[in-house]
Amino acid sequence: TMARPGGEARAGVRLVNATKQTLPAGPIAIYADGALADEAAIERLKPGERRFLEYGSDLDVSLTSTRSQTRDEPQRLTFDRDTLEEHFLRRTDALYRIENRSGQARTLYLTMDVGANARVQGADRLDFNTERDRAVAVFELAAQSRVERAMSIIAGKQQNRGLATLTSARLVELSAATTLPANERAVVGEAAVRQRELETAKVEMEESDADIKKTEKEIERLREHLKAMGKDAAAGGAPNPVLKRILDAED
Repeated sequence: TMARPGGEARAGVRLVNATKQTLPAGPIAIYADGALADEAAIERLKPGERRFLEYGSDLDVSLTSTRSQTRDEPQRLTFDRDTLEEHFLRRTDALYRIENRSGQARTLYLTMDVGANARVQGADRLDFNTERDRAVAVFELAAQSRVERAMSIIAGKQQNRGLATLTSARLVELSAATTLPANERAVVGEAAVRQRELETAKVEMEESDADIKKTEKEIERLREHLKAMGKDAAAGGAPNPVLKRILDAED
């Protein structure tokens, strides 16, 4: 049985190429309970590769995630070509409630969102989906059983951040991460100070730009007033004392 947390369980087949030859791509027919259950096409299988094929619903089995908590632990920081690379371990602790309402035992396969570099604990055994490059947790379920299984997953991850996306807040977080080497924490702490100065200067520049735009609008308004005053004077009206003062000041 193939399962996804909160999703519908599916009946499935685990196909392994246990030969020393590559099996060519082609059709496959799946029979269950004396009848044709499904037909599918599979890609070629190299020696040792596996495929997990789903062919129908399994209403007797359910898997629900009752608790899940994830935290990241930075391990290394590197800088390359205007990019900060964060190497970290992602730790996930989860609790699953699994139920088998069938009168027969079931083997449940749960595909994890981690690759071959992950360490998974809490399953009866582990498998690997070579097609999707994903680890698979395997649970052996007794007939008419309901169990809770706690799992711990540790996976190596990497995240790249360009200079334009760096923030002083994130750099401060990294400088406080005790899982990082002391020298890297010191460097990123100094970078956080410089980044904060840059962010402050950017805010001040934006405020100055806003003031400049406000002043330019005011100047334009005064120019329009001056034009109107000039037209009145040209029409033979009495000289405007305000206009005279402005022109005298300009001279």
